[in-house]
Amino acid sequence: MLWVALHFHVPPPGSLENLAAYLREQVARQLEGTSIDSHLEFAPTLPECHVSATFRRNLLLVVKEALANAMKHSAATKIRVSFDFERSHVLVRIEDNGSGFDPAEKRAKGNGLVNIHRRTTDLGGEIEICSSRGQGTSLKIRVPLPREL
Repeated sequence: MLWVALHFHVPPPGSLENLAAYLREQVARQLEGTSIDSHLEFAPTLPECHVSATFRRNLLLVVKEALANAMKHSAATKIRVSFDFERSHVLVRIEDNGSGFDPAEKRAKGNGLVNIHRRTTDLGGEIEICSSRGQGTSLKIRVPLPREL
């Protein structure tokens, strides 16, 4: 009998790499069972960095809220989610090919975009929303990492 040892890299809890793996799993789970064609792009390597529980929670909730908005309101058939690292910042992009909206228009109901903005700014980050009716929506979230990098 031949035994083969397989070694899997398990990122340490609280690391940026662990957060990326968890986000990838949550995004896949949220889109599972829908008719939406999803494309997930996560950086293959990330710097070794500890991120706080508050950072992890807020970023996860931002991504989940953005996906929920796209799934509920956009009638999108395709959603692309990317997670990357750029000059000491985490970059998350969520794009859909849905109906789009006018970002300047006041929303009568729901707090989705308000919550996304608040959580992103609580992390010291910024969010860019590009959308117009009939053209889909793109959210670009840029959040700084701890200075230990």
